[in-house]
Amino acid sequence: MYIAPDRPDAASLYGRIELAGRVENADPHALVMLLFDELEVAMLRVRRAVEQGRVATALPRAMDIVQALRMSIDHQRGGDLAASLSAVYEEALAHLVLGAQRRSAKRIAHAQAMIRDIADAWRQIG
Repeated sequence: MYIAPDRPDAASLYGRIELAGRVENADPHALVMLLFDELEVAMLRVRRAVEQGRVATALPRAMDIVQALRMSIDHQRGGDLAASLSAVYEEALAHLVLGAQRRSAKRIAHAQAMIRDIADAWRQIG
């Protein structure tokens, strides 16, 4: 028996349904935490692909999530802190993209560490 390439496997489908349920029931703080969780997975996939000499197919997803996090910043209420946070996201994104382009797992790991620091701080706020 085989699974047609255009049909998701059961685990993938379950994961999407489970994530959709978590999103529907989440408050704004929890939604940002979900983004951090998904970004961690995507960035790990990018780094592993680079380490194994494969194409980093998870890169667009990781980039989209970083952009979503940047767009969620309230610059009017956040002032200088919001501007600094936006700059950190931009720098992490640059390390991620350059790391994938130049096959540098070290750059990607640096981006992961930057995002992890923000995610850890966000968890502590919750």
